[in-house]
Amino acid sequence: MGRFAVIASVAFPAVVAVMSCGSGGALFPPSHSPAEVEFEFWVPSAGGKYSGHLQNSGLAARNVRVEVWYADAAAESAQIVVPLPADIEELHGGWFTVLPQVSNGESRYPRVGTISWDGGTSPGMPRKPSIAFHGFYCYGRDSLVGEISNGGGFAYHVSVTVEDGSGVHTIEIRPNAIGHSGSAFTSVPRDSSGVLLPPRVLLIRWEDYGGIPDSLMTPTVDDTLPTVCG
Repeated sequence: MGRFAVIASVAFPAVVAVMSCGSGGALFPPSHSPAEVEFEFWVPSAGGKYSGHLQNSGLAARNVRVEVWYADAAAESAQIVVPLPADIEELHGGWFTVLPQVSNGESRYPRVGTISWDGGTSPGMPRKPSIAFHGFYCYGRDSLVGEISNGGGFAYHVSVTVEDGSGVHTIEIRPNAIGHSGSAFTSVPRDSSGVLLPPRVLLIRWEDYGGIPDSLMTPTVDDTLPTVCG
């Protein structure tokens, strides 16, 4: 079991004012759903910290608490963070600010765990990234775009080793941190006796937020181009 500590969030980014639409009209209609608080995104904060945004898509959530996990290699420990505000009203948001995770000397996002409030919880993000390759698509006459996605925890330093028309080489994926989303990279077709074929993806590498490396060998994809480029 990991260690736990309870801290109060003491700083958050500047709040962006939201104006109502129309004369005296509310921007959002009232919700009749139970409180549902979820983590949305990170932003850099003062002093090298990170601020996380919470959004409540239902009725008011009282006494909101956030598990924030830190890794030491394979081990993890957690803090219980109190956001500002601790009571997130109907269809409103809140912020919490925490120290970064530091792995291999690099500042990274800590892992957001279970979010709880009076009468409810929402699940946290998994630690393990889940990387998938989805194939290549034409970008121009002599270039292709390869798409990857991540269905798990944040992946860092993702790289793709491909065999394409210029040989075998490794492509560093940007941005450096890929959350529950996707990214893309460009390459060039292979030429097989005058027939253009997609590059071969030989290996995808990444690290989790705690610096644990992982990889995906030769993901299976269709070895034909969906359309003729050009």
